[in-house]
Amino acid sequence: MGNLERTEAPAERPWTPVSDIEQLSQTAEAWLGLLPRDPLANRRFLDRFAIYLVKHFRAEETRLERLRDKGLSWHRGEHRRLVRRIWELMSDEALGLDMTEPIQGFLEAWRLHQEAAAYRPGAPGSSSHH
Repeated sequence: MGNLERTEAPAERPWTPVSDIEQLSQTAEAWLGLLPRDPLANRRFLDRFAIYLVKHFRAEETRLERLRDKGLSWHRGEHRRLVRRIWELMSDEALGLDMTEPIQGFLEAWRLHQEAAAYRPGAPGSSSHH
């Protein structure tokens, strides 16, 4: 029998939460890096992006409700549009359709949403889109 040595556990590092926006950006970058090589990249991307997108939108709408922000209805409309689009992409991917261009188009729409929200007249300085 082999000799099992006792090893010291690595020092605990403080856990730093990553914002939903950072998760979304990292997920998009990872998808772009895997495109030609991983046949499951589209499904993994869509699954992960959808989770963080909905989580981010819920948190943002809750924050805007609390602030009684006049742009809440605009945000809700944009959020619903993007959620519907990612649902359509997930459905198309399940059918086996080529998703590279549609996902790239979706990422561009999401990026434009981020910019539009940040520069919307009356947008609070603490916008969660940064």
